Amino acid sequence: MLLLDAGFVAMHLTLRFADSGSLLGSLVSSTLWSLETEGGFAERYGYAKSALITGVLLLTAMRARVAMPAVLAGVFALILADDAFQIHERTGYLLQWYLQVDTTSVQQLGELMAWAVLGVVVLGALGIGMWRSQGEWRRLAVIYVALIAALCFFAIVVDGLHSSLKQVRAMGLIEDGGELVVLSVIAAVTAAILGRTRRVEQMERQLNVA
Repeated sequence: MLLLDAGFVAMHLTLRFADSGSLLGSLVSSTLWSLETEGGFAERYGYAKSALITGVLLLTAMRARVAMPAVLAGVFALILADDAFQIHERTGYLLQWYLQVDTTSVQQLGELMAWAVLGVVVLGALGIGMWRSQGEWRRLAVIYVALIAALCFFAIVVDGLHSSLKQVRAMGLIEDGGELVVLSVIAAVTAAILGRTRRVEQMERQLNVA
């Protein structure tokens, strides 16, 4: 997945810097290749990764019969919903409409309010999941919390800086590229956990047969 991430970053940079009259520029001429385009290829790729993470976590929960993977699946389903339906952006626009003030600061305030509500839901769910889990699953939850924090750093902190520093063109690359990379790491960790769960399951079956 990291190779695909690098490919999307390369396409983004090609679209930005390649001469439109060159062969390379003509091959990558659609703005859908930009990391910053809403509904672009990179964004859809991010949706696919979030959906994959959610599905694998649900499968892990069913195989391991523990709460934590199911809770994490719910968290990533919420992240996917926010990305796909632009929940925090729409909240910002709604606050602008309600206050009849068309300023970036009001929109950012609305987005932060949405993030705060989502954060409470996520932290509450993770807290319940950790409380109901033991040993290794609790330690794995800590790893996921760190990875989710990294994802939030790019999605919230860097996004806020991007809104305030629109003249710094690299901010969009850092924000969206960072999110893609973190999601790839989460997907890799999730796949590894499922693989380990399946191996443990097979060992238990062999012991039962013996």
